[in-house]
Amino acid sequence: MNMCSALKEWEMKCEARGAEYGKREGIKEGIKEGEWNKLLSMVEKKLQKGKSAEQIAEDLEEALPEIQRAITELEQAKQ
Repeated sequence: MNMCSALKEWEMKCEARGAEYGKREGIKEGIKEGEWNKLLSMVEKKLQKGKSAEQIAEDLEEALPEIQRAITELEQAKQ
């Protein structure tokens, strides 16, 4: 195999690995976003029932700062 062929083969392998890595990262990011959207939905329902941030955190077994962040995002979306 000459040097040019070896270099082209190496470049193709690198591109394939990069594309596969990007795909995996995209899937992870999509899952993360879906989980956040589900949490927002559950928090919104609990707020409509008059529950406090502390009660919601306990009910959903989530950290209070995470619930507070969700509440803030929901409030900002209504504006």
